[in-house]
Amino acid sequence: MALGTALAVQLSIALARAADAPESAIAISKALRVGPAATSPLNGLVARLSGGRAKIVRTFSAPMGLIGLVVSGGPGRTAVLYASPNGLYLINGQIYGADGQNYTRAAQQLYLPPPPTPAQNFAALKETHSFLWGKKSATKELWMIFDPDCIFCHKSYESLKVLVGEGKLKVHIIAVGFLKPDAMGKSAAIVGASSPSAALASDEDKYDVAAEEGGAIADFRNAKALRWVQGNTAWMKAHGITGTPYMLWRDPSGGVREEAGYESDVAALMARIGKSAQLR
Repeated sequence: MALGTALAVQLSIALARAADAPESAIAISKALRVGPAATSPLNGLVARLSGGRAKIVRTFSAPMGLIGLVVSGGPGRTAVLYASPNGLYLINGQIYGADGQNYTRAAQQLYLPPPPTPAQNFAALKETHSFLWGKKSATKELWMIFDPDCIFCHKSYESLKVLVGEGKLKVHIIAVGFLKPDAMGKSAAIVGASSPSAALASDEDKYDVAAEEGGAIADFRNAKALRWVQGNTAWMKAHGITGTPYMLWRDPSGGVREEAGYESDVAALMARIGKSAQLR
């Protein structure tokens, strides 16, 4: 993989914070000191290796004399990288101390912006393009980010389709494409169909579990549909969502809840979802 591509991929990964990160950050904070504004040579290095898509927003002192960099490629595309002391090399990876502490994770906790809250993501759903799977009259609803090649999206579809068919649940599908090279085209084919919900059903009925591939035929010719999917995928990354499925809904008390990943206990999920509530 070319260096520019590798950096672009790194910057496309939304923030991931482990549960033990705050303790690590506190323990290591003294070793990660904020430094002066990034120098021109380092800015030039990052710009060159990212094809002009990224810039340094902060530097800090890192272990082994390395220069820690907080690099941004736009909203939701921020990462911690390192530069060699001479400023000639860029390093993408994790630094662990002899005591097992993860210095990179601590730096992320200290210097990267926190990911949006579920409520913030819910409020921003109006910026996405979605289609309705289910009956408008369903009393419960949720929004789901969905990649046609995602095995856990497929499992979620299979788990929920009876409830959707019975009119107990409606799902707003936000189609994205990032898992495989043709995923974007598959999602475009679905959202660009005369009946997106029927196209979704066909994709899932033909899903190849062994290969983890949806059954839709990729279509990159529908420019409008492709823009919708590209916009959804960019929105997902910008809002700190790293995988699919990702679901948002209002609970019985009106609060916003999220589920990242496949929920196998459908009854428990339905109990957590309140009555249908339009976006505010």
